This record gives sequence, C-alpha cells and structure tokens, in this order.
Amino acid sequence: MSSCWPPAFAINATTPEVTRWDRKNYFYPDLPKGYQISQYDLPLAAHGTLSVETSQGTVEVGITRAHLEEDTARLLHQDAPGGGRLSLVDFNRSGIPLMEIVTDPVIHSAEAARRYAEELRELLVTIGASDAAMEEARCASRPTSRSGPWARSRSARVSRSRT
Repeated sequence: MSSCWPPAFAINATTPEVTRWDRKNYFYPDLPKGYQISQYDLPLAAHGTLSVETSQGTVEVGITRAHLEEDTARLLHQDAPGGGRLSLVDFNRSGIPLMEIVTDPVIHSAEAARRYAEELRELLVTIGASDAAMEEARCASRPTSRSGPWARSRSARVSRSRT
C-alpha cells in the first residue's frame, strides 16, 4: 500500500483517512475462485489530475480514482495443433497486487490517450512507484457515446501498474 501514496500526491489526489477491501463477486475464466479483492469503493486516491501536452494544446485528465486490487490470471488464445482454436489460462500472476488508475471521460483523441499513458508511465517511474514494465501493463478504454439512445459517460482506465 505504501507505493500508492506517492502517485496520489503526484496527481494532487485526495486521500482517505480510512480505506476498505471489498470482495467483487463475478465469474470469469481467469478468476477461478469467483471473486476479486479490491479497494474499489474506498480507493487510496481520488479526484486527481494529470496534464498532458498534445498538438491541440494541454489536456487536463481527471483521475477518478487509483485503487489496489489483486490481479487475475491471463487468458491466452491460440491456434490448436491440427486446426481450431485453443484457450489456455496462465495463473502465474493471479493474486498479485496491482494499482488500477481510472480516469474521467475527458480523453477525446488517440493522441491524448497516448500522451496520457506516456506521461503516467514517466511519472510512476520518476517517483519510484513502479518500474512500469509495459509488457506487464494494460490499457483499457471504455469510449464515451455522446449522442443517441446509448449516450452515457464512461471512463478509460490504465491498469496493471505493478510495483
């Protein structure tokens, strides 16, 4: 948990006096026990910002929260010998703590997303919070639909920043 405080302060986030670990129950093949331990509801950091420079100017990326949770296994999909597809489950990383950083829905271009990921990685390495090995990092986006019957505000997240 101590590795989460420097990023919280670096993004000017608020930090709670107490936090809590919750059990998120769901079935997925990479989560064989059927639940994941997470600080989702009371994260270690919330309401931060990170500024990134793009060709369109400065983008202030709001950080909704940064919380710890345990990593899941990894699903590997490949061609099977003799044809067809094969899915394997790699449990080597299952249960390892990770920090998930969730942004506000303010990233509106691929360039801004790339610059955000680069700046966040540089920040985490500079303050010693992570080695930010990109082969172990994941970036997931959940695009915002601004019009139509499915209009909703969603967030993007950079996750799997291990320390």
